[in-house]
Amino acid sequence: MVTSLIKQHDRRQILTLAAVELLEEDGPNAMTARKITTKIGGTSILIYREFGSMTNLVSSVIDYGFLQLLQILQQTPNTNNILLNIWNVTCNVREFALVHRHLYAVMFAAESIGGYQRSGEELEQGIETLKFLHNLCSEAVKEKVFTQTTHHATQFIWATMHGRLMLELAGYLSKDKEPMKSYKDIITTSLIGLGAEADLVNQAISLKA
Repeated sequence: MVTSLIKQHDRRQILTLAAVELLEEDGPNAMTARKITTKIGGTSILIYREFGSMTNLVSSVIDYGFLQLLQILQQTPNTNNILLNIWNVTCNVREFALVHRHLYAVMFAAESIGGYQRSGEELEQGIETLKFLHNLCSEAVKEKVFTQTTHHATQFIWATMHGRLMLELAGYLSKDKEPMKSYKDIITTSLIGLGAEADLVNQAISLKA
């Protein structure tokens, strides 16, 4: 229950978590100020008092999502095999997307909340999280595992991974009997396409439990 005794930071966090929970339970179309505040035993005015608008609450939800994803990526085991490290990251992103499908879609502007669609500088939210893969690609380039530039490698892997995930989340791959195998195959092809030796890629990917 949100009361006047709760600090502003805590009230904002409670509202954000309530919004995230509602988003993950019922999808973005079900998210309204009334439903969010009803979930915690308050009234819609709470959102406008704490955030000023639903738009700012949506930004808080997106920040929360990227923070959760970043924490997962930071917990990815760091091995002495850069290809294995990249593969592990792509697996963790896929797992996050499948568990938090609506949150993931909202984070990457594939779904909107309450009709609000991010644009312009708002799309830069989460850029720090995306830099995690950039750093791994930079290491792969320095080790001459990749023959492409760091910028190209990062974009290529993100585009391939994210595009594949969006198709999976949307249900277009529902007839795929082995989704993880096809995901592995497409990431393998991407790593080889960036210049990594096929034998090294296959060896690295086979090391993941």
